Amino acid sequence: RTGDLARFLPDGNLDFLGRIDQQIKLRGFRIELGEIQAALLAVDGVRDALVMVRTDGRAEAQLVAYVVAEVEESCYREALRERLPDYMVPAAFVRLEALPLTPNGKVDRAALPAPDFGSGEVYVAPAGFIEVTLAGLWQEVLGLSSPVSATANFFALGGHSLLAMRLIGRVRRAFAVNVPLKTVFAAPTLRSFAAAIPRAVGLPLPPPLRPVAREGRLPASFFQQRLWFIDQFEGGSTHYHIGLAYALRGLLDVGALQQALLALVERHESQRTAIVFDGETPSQQILPAAIDLPVESFESGDRSAHLAAARDREAAEPFVLAQGRPLRARLLRFAEDDHVLLLTQHHIATDGWSLDVLVGELAALYAAACDNAPASLPALPVHYADYAVWQRDWLQGEVLQAHADYWRKQLADLPPVHSLPLDKPRPAQQTFAGASLSRVLDPARSAAFAQVCRQYGVTLFMGLHAAFAALLARYSGQHDIVIGTPIANREQPELAGLIGGFVNTLVLRSEVGSLSFAELLRHSEQTALDAYAH
Repeated sequence: RTGDLARFLPDGNLDFLGRIDQQIKLRGFRIELGEIQAALLAVDGVRDALVMVRTDGRAEAQLVAYVVAEVEESCYREALRERLPDYMVPAAFVRLEALPLTPNGKVDRAALPAPDFGSGEVYVAPAGFIEVTLAGLWQEVLGLSSPVSATANFFALGGHSLLAMRLIGRVRRAFAVNVPLKTVFAAPTLRSFAAAIPRAVGLPLPPPLRPVAREGRLPASFFQQRLWFIDQFEGGSTHYHIGLAYALRGLLDVGALQQALLALVERHESQRTAIVFDGETPSQQILPAAIDLPVESFESGDRSAHLAAARDREAAEPFVLAQGRPLRARLLRFAEDDHVLLLTQHHIATDGWSLDVLVGELAALYAAACDNAPASLPALPVHYADYAVWQRDWLQGEVLQAHADYWRKQLADLPPVHSLPLDKPRPAQQTFAGASLSRVLDPARSAAFAQVCRQYGVTLFMGLHAAFAALLARYSGQHDIVIGTPIANREQPELAGLIGGFVNTLVLRSEVGSLSFAELLRHSEQTALDAYAH
């Protein structure tokens, strides 16, 4: 009744063999295998073809095409891409002299060789200085171990918006040209992107990021100024505290940990920078390295309760930004081989990216301190104060005016508040009373949505933004949907290893209206790219 083909085994188990009508469901899509085979056979030079689903030890099933042809694979692969949606194009093609047959003249599927689930692309060596250099940059940014083909697609290799911005920074340094971010999306293959680089010659470049003297007044970055203003306005608010708790198992050398923390603060100036006010604008004052590591011991009682209480106390203690100690540490000792390190930072000196840098470097510094040896960490080319000076020098005059004009236009006549149906009246003053609710999409739904995004050439973030905007429009009855999103703001490669506050919040404004979802995806892509550019 279901159209499935199966058989009972002697032990009573049911062995599923496939669909009687050759229809399968893969990553949420219903696919007729015969339709793919027909498209293959319609290509000149293809004499025979068979399409089936295989796993061959992989976590996900994949479409595989067995082809008997007198033309190159690129011919029929490209033909399928032109005629079929992306999710119907096989992940691997196996070229055969002839399809193996059983004595009855049917295709012997058991005799078909296992496919090579590589990239599915024929490797084409990059040609010329630009392509070869660009291939190396792609390999570095995408974290690839194998060479990049000239026909490879940036997003098919795992690229996304954040990595695209990182790539633009490296291209800027390597070629001394300011390639617009949207070029990565408009020309996603390595060869097409390389062709766009010469066209970017002459576009204004931001100044180079270099170390500056530590004499005189050091301006606060725009990020520091924002957080300093909020701190002054709210009177020592704790809303911008970031609390971390690291479980340390095994015997701990407390002295080495103290030494590692001090080395971390010495290495990163942002962790010992005071924000002082001279009556006009806030500025940075870099102080000598210092950090305490008080130890609390808990011999008995509820471990979870002790930990929760200690975390609450740390989170509730305000920072005094003018004192220049935006990082606090406390060690909780529950047993000789059971400790928890609490680290509390003010957001003015850190962001999400920085947390990964912090834990990685702290581990390296602790290991070195235990061995009484220097840590093998690369020297930092610049520090946070250098970035702040660079930012202030660049974002002024016509450059700043151009960005400000874009945002004034983008935010004109902004709706004062959303009209989502709430379960309680909105208070006059925000209380932050609420909770978080997390749901994990099942793998099939996630894969299907990711495939839709690939089909329309947008990143997963852009697709999720479009879906969220559509949902808010449905719930609120409004069409002007405004969503804030943080962005890493670290295009320059020199900033990758710094601990500090770089993140910026962008406003994504969507006119949902009567757009189809395909149109909304395009709108979301353009909105995001324009926001990234400003």
